[in-house]
Amino acid sequence: MPNLGGGIVPMKPLHEIMKLWRNGSKFLHILKVDIEDSEWDVLKQLTSSKILDYVGQIAVEIHLMELLKLPAPAILPYLRQRHSILRLLESRGFARVAYWENEQDEFSFFDRSGMRYETAGEVLYVNTNWYNASFKANLPDIGEALNDM
Repeated sequence: MPNLGGGIVPMKPLHEIMKLWRNGSKFLHILKVDIEDSEWDVLKQLTSSKILDYVGQIAVEIHLMELLKLPAPAILPYLRQRHSILRLLESRGFARVAYWENEQDEFSFFDRSGMRYETAGEVLYVNTNWYNASFKANLPDIGEALNDM
């Protein structure tokens, strides 16, 4: 469970939420993820889940604010680990179609030369598999997929 602002926030896996809120639709057209640095755990978990095939778009606010606390030798491994999670998402057929930075002065990262980098941004991914008619047609009913989880 993520710890936001000193408090623990319970989380449920996406497939459990979909079981509760499913309205008969076979697909989840857009998934918005904005969970203040816990998105990395959720995205990593999603990349290994069948449920991701049923998601058409993912709009996610990504955070890299941990950079502000890390010693210099730990920065590159941290960024590589986060990058690998985004690559896993892309390996499932999701293509990044938009990105914009969230400028927040208190969370900006400055390198040795004084160059400013933002540590949060919005990313929109589209499931390119959905453009393949046979991909969507061959997906089992989402109810079946949810019951298997």
